[in-house]
Amino acid sequence: QYHSLTPGGHIFHAFMGESYSDPDSLMSLTNKIAKKSDIGFWAYSSALSFCLKCKTLMKGLNNTCPTCGEKEDVEWYDRITGYVQQVGRAKSASGGWNPGKRQELIDRRRFEDN
Repeated sequence: QYHSLTPGGHIFHAFMGESYSDPDSLMSLTNKIAKKSDIGFWAYSSALSFCLKCKTLMKGLNNTCPTCGEKEDVEWYDRITGYVQQVGRAKSASGGWNPGKRQELIDRRRFEDN
């Protein structure tokens, strides 16, 4: 109901989590959003991690690189205020979120596929 009241701009973020997204389920969700809602703009998002040491890109918020075992220089990336941004977790991070936003990221509820 909200989106039809904001023709000047709105977005719905669907956080896809850390697991593999089933293409059929994703297409089903896309059809429901497009055909059965007033949502005009939406984005699918998932958190990412990047090892600054060996350059491995990972889905999800990982504390350790599975390729080289690095722990201190694994950077997190996640969506904040509309776009994906560096969180600032890695020891050698050049920027990132403020402490309040970092805590909000940690407090986000994440659902596991079981």
